[in-house]
Amino acid sequence: MKNDWKTKKLLIENNRPLNRWILRLSYLVQVRQRILITQIELFNQNNLDAKQWRSSFIYLIQSTYQEQIVKTVLFERKDLDLLLTNVDCRTLANAKKTTWKWFNELPETFLNLHGVKKDLNTFNHLLADNETNQFGVRLPRPKQTIIDESNRFTKEWFENKYDEYTSLMYENHIKKDDFNTLLNMVIGEFEFLPDEQLEVTFW
Repeated sequence: MKNDWKTKKLLIENNRPLNRWILRLSYLVQVRQRILITQIELFNQNNLDAKQWRSSFIYLIQSTYQEQIVKTVLFERKDLDLLLTNVDCRTLANAKKTTWKWFNELPETFLNLHGVKKDLNTFNHLLADNETNQFGVRLPRPKQTIIDESNRFTKEWFENKYDEYTSLMYENHIKKDDFNTLLNMVIGEFEFLPDEQLEVTFW
């Protein structure tokens, strides 16, 4: 499935039924790519001003946390709703613990240069910050080399996940060469469709 930008129509390229599991997998592929792009720009580039850097860093923390939650729902806990309506405290706590571990491994000297303390209070504040990015901060478009590098690493991540969860992928009619389709899927067009309508939507 892809967008035809000339006709502004969605092109259906195969006849596999869509489902919410596929939407969540597409989300994971897309958020992993954006996380990698953000990491490169934060830690390897110098083209962000202070406000842009902080906005991107908050996005990175919060996206890493969300990624952990969706990974748990998708791959580990079949008892949890794919609509994420019944995510329990244990899943949230584990996601926060994993994200804190990642945050705590970041280079302290580098964080200090950007006015970020590497302590639990700072982490909790950044994770819960819903104001900084509320109205959006204009960021420079990533260089194509950064996008290409992120896509390459994201594809490797997807292929590793495919090998790790082959039975789940097969059950949901996912092929190993679906990476580009999942990366470019416009999830918002399907997110609010009921399951019975998704089942007769082909991608």
